[in-house]
Amino acid sequence: MPKLIIEYRTEENEENYFKGNTYFTFTIKDKITQISIAPNETRKLAEIVYGIEKQLQDGFHFEANEKFDISEFDKEIMELEESIGHRIHYKTYNWCKCGYEAVKQGKTTFDNLIKILEREVNI
Repeated sequence: MPKLIIEYRTEENEENYFKGNTYFTFTIKDKITQISIAPNETRKLAEIVYGIEKQLQDGFHFEANEKFDISEFDKEIMELEESIGHRIHYKTYNWCKCGYEAVKQGKTTFDNLIKILEREVNI
């Protein structure tokens, strides 16, 4: 399966050529696609991902029925956005992804992350 990497850019790293635009890059050799999402993007993650996937299903990049290998985290984000009816903020995505990766690497637990969040919100 083709690998998918998703990056939500922040306003601090918006000094590149594609400022304000979501774009993707694709490497033919490894079939790796990287999507770089602009901070002001309004489309939901699923719309962006499946739109790019459809573009690449041309028989040259992907086979007609070939799909991205989407991480469990990003699948959860897509389901969340669908259930709430809008996309999540880029800061929320990045914060949650950092926390998710820390739990996967055994650096913390979800319970600890919840305590940290509760402490910060209740200040």
